[in-house]
Formats: sequence, C-alpha cells, structure tokens
Amino acid sequence: MPRRRISTVQAKIREIFMPALSSTMIEGKIVSWIKSEGDVLSIGESVNRRVDKADMGVEPFYDGILAAIVVGEGGVAPIWKSSITDDPQRVLETWVGSNVCSYKGIFCADLQNEFHKLRTAIVGIDLNSANLRGTLVKELSFLTDLSLIHLNSNRFTGTVPNTFQYLSSLKELDLSNNHFSGPFPTPTLFIPNLLYLNWPTICKEIN
Repeated sequence: MPRRRISTVQAKIREIFMPALSSTMIEGKIVSWIKSEGDVLSIGESVNRRVDKADMGVEPFYDGILAAIVVGEGGVAPIWKSSITDDPQRVLETWVGSNVCSYKGIFCADLQNEFHKLRTAIVGIDLNSANLRGTLVKELSFLTDLSLIHLNSNRFTGTVPNTFQYLSSLKELDLSNNHFSGPFPTPTLFIPNLLYLNWPTICKEIN
C-alpha cells in the first residue's frame, strides 16, 4: 500500500503590538475585539479597538490568521512590561492603572508644547539595580521626551532597538552591567542630543 505524503505548512508567529498614542503612554485598555481567534487578518484592517483618550483601531503589520487573543476585552495591554520576564524585587507591581507618573522608576515633568501649553510627559526611566530580566522594545522610542534611561545592573538581553536613534531628547543612556548580545549598538550613535553613554564595554561622555 503506497504511503501518503503529508505536507506541512510552516507559519511564523508575530505579535500585534499596541502603539503608544502619547508621550506618557505605557499601557492601554482594549475596548473590544473586532476579530476572533482563527479569523483571517489583512494589513490595514483593524483587529481590535483600544482607548487612551481616543477610541481607535489597531492594525496588524502582516497578513495572517489571528492565532490567539492574549489580552481580553477590558484588559490592559502593557507596551514594555510584558517583555520583562522576571522582577524579583517586585518593582513593576506599581505599574498598574492610568497614572503612569506614579510608577516606580518612571519620572514625569510638565513641558510646554508649541502652543505654550503645559503637558505631562515621561522624561526619565531609572531602574538601576532592579535586577529585572527581559528585553528592550522598540515602542520605547515613542517616548520622545525621555532625557535619561538608566538601566544599570539588570539582566536585560538581546540588542538595542534601531528605533532608539529617534529618541531626540535623550541625553543619558546607561545600559551597563546587563546581558546584551551582539556588537556595539550603532543606533545609539545617531541619537542627536546624547551626552553620556554607558555600555558594557564603554563609559564615556560624548562631545
């Protein structure tokens, strides 16, 4: 009896990230899912609706099939918190609710916009010696008012996202004493106002 040939299809799993809508957004609430698990997704077609002072759809960057819904309706989807896999000091237990400026390690300030009106923005992240394990995500580059990122003495792995070059207000970046891999992160060379960089193999002021 002849054997039947079984064909297999290899699929790549991609996450659908919730983009930040403002300079203080670290998490957002999902109002409803338009698509269900197993539905076909297309670029430019909304899969859910979220709210952060505005109700809008979230679109995938790839065509495919919605394999699983991780955060249900009414749930809060964190932008960076979900990439941190170990928090032995429970630093991130304060990272709940809409008042981002009360989160431990997050620092805010009132800044003037082009219309001379004050707005609250995240200007600093200081999680030195927090012993966090995880990765840096490209969505951090949406926080364009950041002037310092201090992540010394943690267990972050992977690489520095290329999008860090768009952190136009960043002046201090301390990533030393972590477990990053690969060569020197060249995107940091394109951060326009960076004055101080501390990488595992370099500590210098940039003139």
